Amino acid sequence: MNAFFVALNAVFPFLVYLTLGYFIRTVGSADEPFFRRLNGIIFHYFFPCLLFANIYNIDPDIHADLRIVLWAAGSIIAVIIVSMLAVPRIVRGNPQRGVIVQAIYRSNFVLYAVPIAASVCGEQGSVTASMLIALIVPLFNLSAVLVLSWFGGTKPEPGRIFRDMITNPLILGALVGFLFRMLGIDLPQMVRGPINAISSMSTPLALIVLGGTLEFPDLKRNMHYILPICIIRLLVLPLIATLLMLPAGLDPVNRFVILVMFAAPVATSSYTMAQMMGGDGPLAGELVVMTTVFSLFTLFFWVFLYGILGLL
Repeated sequence: MNAFFVALNAVFPFLVYLTLGYFIRTVGSADEPFFRRLNGIIFHYFFPCLLFANIYNIDPDIHADLRIVLWAAGSIIAVIIVSMLAVPRIVRGNPQRGVIVQAIYRSNFVLYAVPIAASVCGEQGSVTASMLIALIVPLFNLSAVLVLSWFGGTKPEPGRIFRDMITNPLILGALVGFLFRMLGIDLPQMVRGPINAISSMSTPLALIVLGGTLEFPDLKRNMHYILPICIIRLLVLPLIATLLMLPAGLDPVNRFVILVMFAAPVATSSYTMAQMMGGDGPLAGELVVMTTVFSLFTLFFWVFLYGILGLL
């Protein structure tokens, strides 16, 4: 029963925030362009504060295990390679191939990792998730450009990719947090207070915005893609990751953060990148919507399962 309530406490807030956002747009209090603009504000200003605060406020007794970085990066690269080899054998069109490969490996880790890890694992989970976000986001972005370029027949621009990575607000927020932490810079309370307040608003506001941008289009045309990808993204990959992590010697917090990385729904930014780089935009949007909805149930399942198996 304890595992049930741990899972419920971890996932139910997501349902509340998503439903609130969807309700706000449905009743006409805000339209989609408003939510899109607000999403940009959150990405550029709120999330950097969140990552900065999580890293800057690390308890001195908490130490990060660098093995989780190697494990996360290696597993993502492995999934990309397998997907690049397997998807073209099943999917005919290149616009669909790139979108599907991206959907398989690229999760909404940025939005889901910190709140779920903090809810289940406490401060150690929040810190581990924040550190991993700073390192995994560049890998997600770089690989997305390469994958979509490969199937789109275009040549990626190394200079632009490097510029986008070093100017990414999430990476900058985390790096500044690391820098302040290492240099022992002690911010006064009048500065720390607003930063912590903004960071605490980031995830609820981002989830409300995500709910406000959800649309449920006619899924019949792409259902033969959507259902298998939902199963792979939300059930198969977390299962494989769990089976591989058990003998790997990762501690429970690291193991759970990796689980969230693989069990989270498709990243919302994958839709924008697919549109910009010649992918099947409607399919990408449908995968974001459906995996987001289904993840409310599958994330509950994974947290509950980890609880009853004593893996937390």
